[in-house]
Amino acid sequence: MGDDGAPVYLSASDVEAAMPPLEERLHLAEQTMTALVADAQLPPKIAVHPRPEGSFAHAMPAYLRAPQGQARDLLGIKWVSGFPANAARGLPAIQATVLLDDADTGGLRAVLDGGPITAQRTAAISGVAIARWAPLAGWPRAARRAQACASRPLGAAAGSSASLPISS
Repeated sequence: MGDDGAPVYLSASDVEAAMPPLEERLHLAEQTMTALVADAQLPPKIAVHPRPEGSFAHAMPAYLRAPQGQARDLLGIKWVSGFPANAARGLPAIQATVLLDDADTGGLRAVLDGGPITAQRTAAISGVAIARWAPLAGWPRAARRAQACASRPLGAAAGSSASLPISS
């Protein structure tokens, strides 16, 4: 919340500027995955499929109980939509918005452009999974390559249709 108690709005550039370094993103992704065992409520996505064909919108609520001794629980929802036909219009194919609520009162604390969060979370979860499982499967090169790819600028994947500009 802002100093006046009003919710904060973070644009895509604000969110990107607030992103922690790569190692911390990977650590946070791993913490999130392990929290799903006992400390989080992450129900199945609620989905609708508007026109045109192939489009979707998902509501993804989440609640994370803070470990003993940490400040507070976390509560929020991500609303993500995919409209493949947007690419022909010069618009992002995937767009997302994140709402963060006060877990004690339910009051809205922040509205975030979810594009950077979606891109980085997807990359971090993949990086954690590859780093954990590739060496066990005899693929140490894949684990090193996953970490190198995770350090690329947002939207750097070939053919990316994320809501972020593609850079090389």
